[in-house]
Order: sequence, then C-alpha cells, then structure tokens
Amino acid sequence: MTAEQCLAREEIRALLAKYSICGDRADFPGLASVFTINGVMESDVVKALGREEIAAKLGALKASSEHRVNLGSMEFSRHNLTTSNIEFTGDATARGRTYFLVISNVGVDHAGVYVDDFAKINGEWKISHRLIRIDYCAPQGHAPATR
Repeated sequence: MTAEQCLAREEIRALLAKYSICGDRADFPGLASVFTINGVMESDVVKALGREEIAAKLGALKASSEHRVNLGSMEFSRHNLTTSNIEFTGDATARGRTYFLVISNVGVDHAGVYVDDFAKINGEWKISHRLIRIDYCAPQGHAPATR
C-alpha cells in the first residue's frame, strides 16, 4: 500500500463519518454532499439518483409513516460504523464494505452493511454508488430488514 492510498483511506473514512453524522442529525443536504453529483443511493426503501434527489427522498421518508420505516418516531439515532474494508480499483476509484449498527430510542435499532463505490473527483473522494443492505431490525426498529 502506498502512502497516497493510506491518506485516501483516511479521507474515505472521514466521508463515511460525515454521512453518518449528517444522517443522525437529519441533515439530508449534508448527507447528500458526500455523493458525487450523479451519485446513487439505493436500498429496499429508497433509490435516488443525484444529490438533490437523495436529500429530497430522505426528507420525504422521514416525514412519512406509510411503511414500516417511520423515521418520524425516531427520537434520536447514532450510526456506528464498525468493520470497514476499502480496496482501490484504480488511481481515483475504490470499493468498500462497511458494517453499521444503529442505536435509537428503542435500543439496538438495526444493522447492516454499506457496499460503496468511491470516486476521486477534483481532488475529493465521494461516494458514486451506495447499496444499503439491512440485515437486522429490532421488532420496534425503524428500518425493514432486507434479509
């Protein structure tokens, strides 16, 4: 591993942390800023293309109580990132898998994995594609398990 790759890993980890902190604060424009302009975010609940759509769909999801996902009843959340593996696929591209655990007012709320593609654009690492897979959700949790 080169020194440049070590620095890139830290930049990507900071990007992952910003996503989590913005999500916990319901700062959806801030969360969307970690994506490339045409970045994709997808899960069983939401699929969005581009920063504006990502922010808008997450905001609508928080306001909605139509499906099991009722983020409006979530008094607080803390996304905890655990095991993370980042592999470089080129000078300005990488792939990653990061496990997450979410704590909310119900306790352990849900857990899963982010499967990410990263791109370095204008000197900054961004998420170009994120697949969110939820492997566990508590009975009173706020997200449906996808497995």
